[in-house]
This record gives sequence, C-alpha cells and structure tokens, in this order.
Amino acid sequence: MQVEPTSEPVRALLDRLIDYAGLFPPASLDFDTSVRYFGQYLTGIDRWMLRSFVCPVSRLPDLTKYAYLFESCGGVRISVLGPPATTEAAWRSDCTGTLQTADAFNRSMAGLATADTFELKLPAAVAETKASLERNLEHLVDGALDRNTAEYFVELVPAARDPRTSAQVVSDLRQRHGDLHLGLKIRTGGVTPDAVPAARDVARFVCECRDHHVPFKATAGLHHPLYHFSADVGTDMHGFLNVFVGAIVASRHNLSPDRLTELLVTSSPPEIDSAGDGLLFKGHNVSIEDIKQTRDKLAVSFGSCSFDDPRNDLLGLGLVRLTP
Repeated sequence: MQVEPTSEPVRALLDRLIDYAGLFPPASLDFDTSVRYFGQYLTGIDRWMLRSFVCPVSRLPDLTKYAYLFESCGGVRISVLGPPATTEAAWRSDCTGTLQTADAFNRSMAGLATADTFELKLPAAVAETKASLERNLEHLVDGALDRNTAEYFVELVPAARDPRTSAQVVSDLRQRHGDLHLGLKIRTGGVTPDAVPAARDVARFVCECRDHHVPFKATAGLHHPLYHFSADVGTDMHGFLNVFVGAIVASRHNLSPDRLTELLVTSSPPEIDSAGDGLLFKGHNVSIEDIKQTRDKLAVSFGSCSFDDPRNDLLGLGLVRLTP
C-alpha cells in the first residue's frame, strides 16, 4: 500500500513527519526485519512522510551492513537514540560516546546514510535544578558545536516535570550559540496507562516550547492519528494529528494550554478548508504557510513503531488516498 495526500495542506502537514521506530514497543521487531521494512518504505512513493530511522547507538555499527539498501534512496537520515543514563557522569560519558559512534558511522557510510539527529534522555536527578540542567546541557553543546548540521533533542524524565524551566534553558543555549539545533523531546505514551501523560501536561509542554522558540519531537503512543481509547493499553491515547495540528493552531492563534488541551482530546479530524489552501481544526483556521512554519520551527516529527498504521488510518479519514 502506498498513499498520496489529498491536498497541499495535508502534504505540508505530513511531510517528513514520521521517524520509523520499528525496533521499539509495541511492534518490537527484530533488527533485520525493522531495517528491511524501512528499506522497503524508502522505495515507495509515500516516503515523503518519513523523516528518519530511529536506531539505538549500540546498534549503529550493525546498520552499516545494510548500506546496499540505501544506495538508490539518497539522503537517508538516521536518528540516534542515546543510552538511558542514570547519573551525571554516565550522561556526560554517553554524550561523548554517542557522538563519536555516529562520527564513525557517517565515515563508513560515505553519504549513503547520515546519523544527523540525536535523541538523548537526561536522568531525572540531573534535571532537578535549573543549574544542573544548564551544566549538563552545556556539556552536550560542547560536543555539538563541531557538528553544526546535526540536531539534538533532549528528553527529560518526566518531560512534564517543569517544561517552562527546560524550555527556558534550551532557549538560552540556542541564543548563545546561534547555529545550535537543540530541542526537547516528549514521551506521549507507552504500553501501560501510567506511561501516558495527561493532555494538560502535553499542552503545557507544547505551549512552553512555542513561547520559548524551542523545537520538539514526540515519541511513543502516537501511531494513530486521533485521540482514542486503547483497549490494549487500558487508557485514552494521544493522536498525532491532535498533537501536531494542535501545535500549529496553538502557534498561529496563540492558544493557552487550556484551549490547546481541548484540541488534544477531540476525536474529530481536521478538515481541508473550502479553498483548499489550509486546514480547519475545531473552528480554527491555519494556512499552508502556518503549517510549514510550525513544522519547520516547532513541531518537528514523532517516532512510530509502525508506518502502516498511520497510513491506514489517514486513508480512512480521507486525508490521503491510494496511489494509482
């Protein structure tokens, strides 16, 4: 199955939206299967929806064996997932090691694929104070400045602990280092109810990122487009359209966290406006330019263990159609 957008606003919304994370729950595919699926997706007409392949840094050397899958694709991006450090010393060591492993991978792949995005989880204890958060992110920045084309997204545990402080610290670093591509990452779900953050917390996170001009990525629990109850997990789950169209609307109309929360918990899909040059979401209009700007500067992408589920659901909503 391959799909194409039904309108230009939909294309702008879904363009490079998905980081394929087949290695992770609930799919939990083995490495070979996950990489081969990604290789198949890259040859499809709908590869325009894919941004990168999410790979743990420990498996990055193994990915070089699949270079032949990327030879005809051009510009294959790898998002490197750092190890889950538990102490400040481990965080600093892991940051250095992750960047060095990526450098070696990039040299060996000779442009067939590039590890140019890093997703790093900051231990909760390290982020307890603003001073500690600043100190440890500065360590990451020290290693990042020589790689000014790469992007870095830091996940705090939990992300909703204090989004204002974390967004402020990242914003300050971005201002001090003008070419630094640093953002935040939020975990929006999981395989147990306690792993799913409240809609209000997601809204606060998105609004703080917006207000401080900090880009964000999302991960977990978003492979279906709309807010829904999951019998498998046993709780309500977030939808990627709610989060990303919600972020675009919140950016365009300066919504408060309370107003954005209302959008995050609706099961109504966005609609193409009558002129076909924008989207309507719960009475809020956004233009193609609004969509492109917000996707570029704020709402970057989300990790999904499935590429089929998003396409199937979008097809059912009429936002994409099967290619001839």
